[in-house]
Amino acid sequence: MLEHTPTTRAITSMTRNFEVAALRADQKMHVALLKAPAMPLFDSAFSAFARESFISTTQGCVAIENLSPGDN
Repeated sequence: MLEHTPTTRAITSMTRNFEVAALRADQKMHVALLKAPAMPLFDSAFSAFARESFISTTQGCVAIENLSPGDN
């Protein structure tokens, strides 16, 4: 009789990369690249715009990738 030995498999969870930009109190920009699990809890915490999306600012329409924290 053959015995079956269960094997363990590593569970690989899906992750997403997030680029987070913030303006610090000293007016310096902080940019961090973070990984988070690909699940609704994390996805709903971030707002995202596709590259080349235009945002209306006081300087006119600006592509999202050209904005910096603090721009109006």
